Amino acid sequence: MTMNMMDATALAREGIEAATGKPFESVSYCRLEGEHWVVGIEVLESKARLNDNDVIAEYEIAIDPEAKQMVRYTRLRRYLRGEAAAQVA
Repeated sequence: MTMNMMDATALAREGIEAATGKPFESVSYCRLEGEHWVVGIEVLESKARLNDNDVIAEYEIAIDPEAKQMVRYTRLRRYLRGEAAAQVA
């Protein structure tokens, strides 16, 4: 059975929560690159009293579709939730 985008996203979400111990926030992208699915996941790295001060971390996760497991994860950046909202507005 081949792995689709939804399977890869679910595995990335479960894998990053297990690897970091931090709760999942959102998926920013999912694409097939060569032999691996590559998924961008944001996690809540540090909860603050004010939501705008929460620290969010963006990770890139590579999933091996044959082994159905995470083979690599890299933290790309950290930012305050309020900074992301300001960039969108």
